[in-house]
Amino acid sequence: MLGQTADTGAEVQRAVETLRPVPDYRTPYVFINAAARTGSFLLASAAPGMPREPFAAWVRASHRYLSRDALTDIVQQAAGSAELHDLALEVAELIAAGIAASHDSAETRIEDLVRLSRAIYRLSPDESRAYFERAVQAAERVGDDVSARWSALLKISSADHRALTSSPTRSA
Repeated sequence: MLGQTADTGAEVQRAVETLRPVPDYRTPYVFINAAARTGSFLLASAAPGMPREPFAAWVRASHRYLSRDALTDIVQQAAGSAELHDLALEVAELIAAGIAASHDSAETRIEDLVRLSRAIYRLSPDESRAYFERAVQAAERVGDDVSARWSALLKISSADHRALTSSPTRSA
């Protein structure tokens, strides 16, 4: 704590050793998201040789309980550490798969893909470009889809208006 010196390596080692699987019942979302962000930050800046595999295994087992923002933060931190590059790429793919399978709004999916693209850039500009291109494709599909839906809505509205004005029982 304040004014005390601690063996950071030993503290990180102790924290990694005590990681537990996340339960389905009463999942402590705030806590596990904070633990994931903090763990990735500490391990990314830890000395070489620090055990990182237990944390990586915990993230793999618990990723469905972590928010997309927390997972993206893990990617960003892991991308800066040679020992965590595999984890960064693996978590990036989990995020991309989650985005593709989600029923979120197009705007949210696009923002998440752009954020993922930025997070992975330090590790792999090619992967970053691929995620950015997915975001561009999603944005282009939204534009095409919106136009078709709007035209259909206008036609339905126009047909309904004609039916209402030409019907003798409804116009009176």
